[in-house]
Amino acid sequence: MTEDNIKSTEDLKRILEKTAQESGLYIKGEVVALKTDEQREAEKEIKEWENRDPEKIINTSQTEIYKDFLNMTLKGNINSLICISKAGYGKTYTTINFLKEMGINFVYKSGYVTPLSFFNFLYHNRDKIIVLDDINEDVFKDKKMISLLKSCLYEAGGDRLVSYESTSKDLLVPEKFRFTGKIIILANEFSNKNKETFKALVSRGIYFDLKYGFKEILGISKKILKSQNLKKDVEEKVLEIIEKNVCEISEFNFRQLEQLVEMVKYDLKKAESLFLHSFEQDEDLIFVSKLIKMDIPVREQAIKFMQETGFSTRKYYRLKAIIKKSR
Repeated sequence: MTEDNIKSTEDLKRILEKTAQESGLYIKGEVVALKTDEQREAEKEIKEWENRDPEKIINTSQTEIYKDFLNMTLKGNINSLICISKAGYGKTYTTINFLKEMGINFVYKSGYVTPLSFFNFLYHNRDKIIVLDDINEDVFKDKKMISLLKSCLYEAGGDRLVSYESTSKDLLVPEKFRFTGKIIILANEFSNKNKETFKALVSRGIYFDLKYGFKEILGISKKILKSQNLKKDVEEKVLEIIEKNVCEISEFNFRQLEQLVEMVKYDLKKAESLFLHSFEQDEDLIFVSKLIKMDIPVREQAIKFMQETGFSTRKYYRLKAIIKKSR
């Protein structure tokens, strides 16, 4: 077979694959099968979400840095960006809306994936911007998964070649292909981030830790409330509940803020009780936090803690150290 014939065959194959995908089909060898109704419906919902107009982002020093990193990744020679943060800090919201604001077309994938299903996914999106969001952490402990991602992001001889040798009937695509896209990974903390395999993946792109201090979270929360044009009594009640119940050691985030707003809208009087029942906290730490803010000597704070809780002053100082560390 001549080189021209080979190119013509590859071109024809790409056209057939594209036609099949647009028709709701998937291909395995020469066999074409219909996607399930559930697959089609899920893909439709994701596509509608991707196509919505961008929503307003509350700019902070952190989001400004993150936007620069996104720009560097998408417009330069960097092929990946890993953004981690605690749950509820808005990394998905910020990322998706920045991409929309920049007019970037992307594909989005979330949830559990196996290396084989991921390889199929990569092939069908080999020239696209891929956002991997909240992928199960076990995936990043899997050597095959790490190997696939590394192949997508590292050029060997000018090409990024991704391969997967398997006799499984679930391998629906060629065993080797050229990847020209870029990958954005969004995740919570990685427990294996100090392992060499994970470090090797991170070294192929930009690694950004989206984090906020307590005062920053409160400041951003106030800006979010202002941007929502809430009724005055609703906004004031939300702020009152936060002031009364949230402190430095509270695991408070923007997702919980959204839930609190809905609770206040639902019932102004019941909102605080509903919030406390949905918001797990350490009461002793909360009490120590309040004592620290009192205008009395530290020794008196410790004695007051002992009298009110029955615990020793030693525990007071231990909890105080935890609060100081969290600031």
